[in-house]
Amino acid sequence: MDVDTTLPLSRHVPDLSEFFPPPDDLTWLRSSAAISVTAEPFMDRHQLAPNSTYRAKIVSALPHGGFLSYVYPDVDQDAAQLAVDLIGWFMVFDDLHVEAAMGNPGTDVVLRIFGLLGVLDEQAVEPGPGFEAALYDLLERCTRFTVQQQTAIRAALYGILMAWLWESQLDTRRTWPSLQTYATVRRHTAFAAIYPALIEPLGDIAISGPARQDANLSQLKEAMINLNSWFNDVMSFRKEQREQGGIPISLPGVLMRERGCSLDESLTLAKQMIHDEAENAVAAIAELTQSPVDSLRSYAACAERTFRATTCWYASLAKARYS
Repeated sequence: MDVDTTLPLSRHVPDLSEFFPPPDDLTWLRSSAAISVTAEPFMDRHQLAPNSTYRAKIVSALPHGGFLSYVYPDVDQDAAQLAVDLIGWFMVFDDLHVEAAMGNPGTDVVLRIFGLLGVLDEQAVEPGPGFEAALYDLLERCTRFTVQQQTAIRAALYGILMAWLWESQLDTRRTWPSLQTYATVRRHTAFAAIYPALIEPLGDIAISGPARQDANLSQLKEAMINLNSWFNDVMSFRKEQREQGGIPISLPGVLMRERGCSLDESLTLAKQMIHDEAENAVAAIAELTQSPVDSLRSYAACAERTFRATTCWYASLAKARYS
């Protein structure tokens, strides 16, 4: 698909502040508050980054102590550090191996993914540097959480490994997915399922069995996953277009192909989808805030702060990653 690469995207970027207004006090954007976390020691210990320049770029894009302290006021240092290292591990492997393999069938990315799958399946891992040892390290540190919380984190990790394999097959076949297929897989390729999974352990929240089936909780988690996935697609569209030399397989491109419309029209559709999901999130939070179950009210409060903080992050610290 030939597209005018000069088309400005600014008017197509959804303004989520109308749904999740930024906090009155924004000092946390520049401060580590009560905790100080950085992925540098973890990345250095496992030799994940090829050089200090790349490492600094990744570290600057990760949630910092101020962000996590705002969302989770009572989070402890170890849990916050684990969250940052986990997201950093995903970002680096996705950048250096999955995205680098696109259009290069000679790479061994599939074998590397199966190696990571072996770690999740609790097969033996040789000590030493690399992504497998790093994942083993992360899983060992997750044992501080409840079994249910560990299961949710593992499910998010299984999802991303399967989605990376799908991406590899998609690149080999050079075919475009349907909108339904893309929406299903994107929740994993964006690692978006990790965010609702981290709310309970980082917020020290334990949701019981019956409360876990609450329809508003399910709606909130789904909206959080979709918003993280689709908003990222709009923000990163130009960057990926430059890097791939064409229309990236992301929400705007998939909409263009399925609806037979222009880029301008597809971005308008994407913006509406994001606004609809934001409305779903707001509605679910409002319902959960009135719940008689303490854990559901706490989850809703953390989710709302996550949305508000993420809106600020995209408007400030994340700009360098997508410029």
